[in-house]
Amino acid sequence: MGKYILKRLLLMIVNVFIVTFILFALIRLLPVSIASTKESEIRALGAYYKSIGCTFTWINPDTHAREVVNGAPIIKQFFIFLGNVFKGDFGTSTSVSATNGSTAVAEIFKERIGVTVQLNIISIIISIPLGLLFGVIAALKKNKWEDHLISIIVMLFISVPSFVLALLMQYFISYKAGLTYTLKYSTQDARTVVLPVLALSFGTICSLTRYTRAELTEVLTSDFMLLARAKGLTRGQATVRHALRNSMVPVMPIIIWNFISILAGSYVIETVFSVPGIGSLTLKAINATPPDYDVYVIMTSFYTILGFVGALIVDLSYGLIDPRIRMGGRK
Repeated sequence: MGKYILKRLLLMIVNVFIVTFILFALIRLLPVSIASTKESEIRALGAYYKSIGCTFTWINPDTHAREVVNGAPIIKQFFIFLGNVFKGDFGTSTSVSATNGSTAVAEIFKERIGVTVQLNIISIIISIPLGLLFGVIAALKKNKWEDHLISIIVMLFISVPSFVLALLMQYFISYKAGLTYTLKYSTQDARTVVLPVLALSFGTICSLTRYTRAELTEVLTSDFMLLARAKGLTRGQATVRHALRNSMVPVMPIIIWNFISILAGSYVIETVFSVPGIGSLTLKAINATPPDYDVYVIMTSFYTILGFVGALIVDLSYGLIDPRIRMGGRK
């Protein structure tokens, strides 16, 4: 197991390096133009782009003349970026700033990660128990009206994209019902958390319901369940003691991944409800003029690392949940 974990960690470092370089190169290839009437802003942006080796175009606001300032090759720019990261400097934002006025990417990230984590934790607390409950009910009531009703609702919410659900909730709840305070997230009003949390919860509830129903339905028809009933256990006792435990083997990694993803945020949901989290921050960095290089690279690298770490933890969780599954063990 130790060798397996070490091997996966080494591969993860290599993969993160490769993915980060690709993302870095793609964002740096975007054209950058400085068109401002403020001389101080022109000087500041010009000095910043020169320090990171970026190629940019300065547009004279009076004559509209263009002057191209060539930067360093992409490889050299990437190593400048890595050198700054190892020194603890994650770059400077050109489009957003923290409430204290700082444009350091680390400060902006630190300020916004709390909002994202808060929303996702509330969503997980709601969605995991409900998903498991609906899945168990559907499995125990297989082919009955309860099962059909739950399956129809699950398929409906899975088929509709999250941004469509978010917009529909805004339209019917915020506009039609007159609850306009739910339109925009606010840290000062707890009621504004309801719609973003619901939008984040629907997908998790539906996926857990489907997986739990499918696995529990299969386990309930297994031979060892017939043996348990033959020994005198009631259906409820056999389900709780044996069926649920065995059906959780493929379901638990999904739950673990949901806990890991509390840092990931949601691009769409945070943007629709104006949530100042790290998901909306990434979109702002992409759409900014000029593109917010450092914010985009740091955020996408963060998501990459989170994805690889999450995949490793989920793989290891199989062996922890079921001792019969051991990765890297002896034959």
